[in-house]
Amino acid sequence: MLESSQAKRITQRERGGKNRSRPQEPQKRHWLDLQLPQPLPWRPGQKPVLEPDDGNDGKLLVRCHKGCTFDDVMAALRSRGLIEDQRTHARSTADIIAGMAARTARPAPRTYSTEETFMQAEAAQVEPLRRGRAWDALEYERSHIYHDATGNPCRLVAVKRKPGGDKAVVQFGRLADGSWDTLAPKGPMVPYRLPDLLAAQGVSPVFIVEGEKDAETLEALGHLATTNPNGALSWHSDLNQFFAGLELLIVPDADKPGEERIGMLCDQLSGIAASIKVVRLPGLEFREKHGEDITDWIEKHGHTNDEFIKLARDAPEYTKLDEQEAPPKKFTPTAWEPTEAKDMEPRNWLYGTSFIRSYLSASFGAPGGGKSSKRLVEAIAMATGRNLLGIAPIQRCRVWYWNGEDPQQETKRRVIAICMHYGIPQQELVGWLFTDSGRDTPIVLAEQGKDGTRIYEPVVGGLVAAMKENKIDVLIVDPFVSCHRVAENDNGAIDAVAKKFSDVANQTNASVDVVHHIRKIMGREATVEDGRGAGSLIGAARCIEVLNRMTKDEAGKLGVDEHWRYFCVDDGKGNMAPPEEREWFRFVSVRLGNGTELYPEGDSIGVVDTWVPPKPLADVTAANFLAAAKEIRKDKWKKDSRSNNWVGIAIARGMGLSLMVEKDKNRVKRVLAAWLKAGSLQEYEDLDEQRKTKTFIRVSDEDDNAD
Repeated sequence: MLESSQAKRITQRERGGKNRSRPQEPQKRHWLDLQLPQPLPWRPGQKPVLEPDDGNDGKLLVRCHKGCTFDDVMAALRSRGLIEDQRTHARSTADIIAGMAARTARPAPRTYSTEETFMQAEAAQVEPLRRGRAWDALEYERSHIYHDATGNPCRLVAVKRKPGGDKAVVQFGRLADGSWDTLAPKGPMVPYRLPDLLAAQGVSPVFIVEGEKDAETLEALGHLATTNPNGALSWHSDLNQFFAGLELLIVPDADKPGEERIGMLCDQLSGIAASIKVVRLPGLEFREKHGEDITDWIEKHGHTNDEFIKLARDAPEYTKLDEQEAPPKKFTPTAWEPTEAKDMEPRNWLYGTSFIRSYLSASFGAPGGGKSSKRLVEAIAMATGRNLLGIAPIQRCRVWYWNGEDPQQETKRRVIAICMHYGIPQQELVGWLFTDSGRDTPIVLAEQGKDGTRIYEPVVGGLVAAMKENKIDVLIVDPFVSCHRVAENDNGAIDAVAKKFSDVANQTNASVDVVHHIRKIMGREATVEDGRGAGSLIGAARCIEVLNRMTKDEAGKLGVDEHWRYFCVDDGKGNMAPPEEREWFRFVSVRLGNGTELYPEGDSIGVVDTWVPPKPLADVTAANFLAAAKEIRKDKWKKDSRSNNWVGIAIARGMGLSLMVEKDKNRVKRVLAAWLKAGSLQEYEDLDEQRKTKTFIRVSDEDDNAD
């Protein structure tokens, strides 16, 4: 560099470095005889002081043959009128924001070529003090140099793309020979374009963006912009001093780190900067990470500088108000006004008592227990207006099903299988059913950090806008845990997320439903209180249904095999609709017929369908009863199935069943219960052979001989 080297470029930065392989035309050398200090010994016969030369694109290089510092050379050139003074950010203090457009005509800031550090080492013939990895211009797609307060380069940030497309950022420091090395000291912690920032003290607004590329995008539009090294969330307190008294405008990226960066910068710079505004860019795609930024907003989405200036002018100013100093909030209690019952608008149920407009509902159950499959069938029932599971939708609805765990292809397989099973043309779903995967379209409403729960309002706003634009009536979020990053056991955090979903339902006049897992219950029947984590979700949801798998004991009593295919649904929260009787459902296997040479069987998908338990006497004839009654009359039979003279033995004989077969034994129990309920058999008390009172069973038309 000129401050200690033999060469210096005195123009805009040349991104690609000097092309040494380009043929050079012979040119006449001109020398400048200027009054300069003489820090190095001077020997007679050497060349004159300064030698100008052509750089790339007609830019000027000046070679010093005395080893003068950069400031000495610049002062001498300015004194002869050979270069202009360094530009300043002359601004009108009357209206800082309104004057931003005038910056488009100002000269570019003084910057330095990354090639210069190598030119210095080459001219001085110094062996680089290499310790880490050297910077190679051909290895990186772009590079950015940070300068300290005196204009000296102190850090180089280089960016390249990994094979998978992700961005890799490498930080370089300067060695004693002026070259760049990954293990060299990075110098003081300074913001990007610090010399320009210092020149603008008190007269220019400063935009803080996320990354050097974005800073240069705004520089090209005529704005003063800066950033910090090491990433969005690596703001160091040493940077704060450079922003004292400045008008700051934060331009966040559309991702979670960008949202966190807003709070971090506001906390760090509040009370230091003259003012802080947050400029949000509408239309950017929000992502978990690597979201779109100001460069995308300008180059990809085609927005203009005038649009940006208007957003900056209208951006709200950040104020940090102490809770103790805040004025008391005014409340106005609403007085009761008598209303006729017939004038009250009924609740807007959309499907049974599970989905209701403007409210949050939920479905609780064990993983793999049928929650997602049932909800997807119900989504298609509402989207088509068909009665698929015994409930007729109130009206046809536009349904958005979002699965935060499975890929989009898996949801498509399930939808196709449902259509095949129920005979629904897929074309009937067009414009009514919307499906997305959290792998492609993440929806994360909140995250918990050291400062508490932070709601991502841009995500909420985008969700509401998408639902309104597509006229969504029902949003199903499956599962609930995938839409937030807060502790499941934190009642306050879960309450904030759940109520934000309720707010979404209210803003869109839609039903929002979340699918939620239950905790381990050690084989017992689940209730609404078994929802995993904090119980505040129960309070926020207006209606909850609870799914329970069929147990082996229940399967025996109901006379079914493969109990894992069946589950029942109960109303877990009856505060808005009368409790309904238990409903049973089962999984039916549907083959897609998509076999290949590698997978000849193709996919088999489980589709939920209704199931009604068989009636105990559905296949029992009068002859069966007469035969069983004949056997019962032959002896004195007890009701207890553990007894050696259990009445079930007589019933099994009369019906030709074997109690050694579990299925037959369960059938005998169901028949016995049905005959007792119907009054065909009756119970009576009597003494057994040990003179103890026991309960016995007899045919109802027998005389009571117990006495």
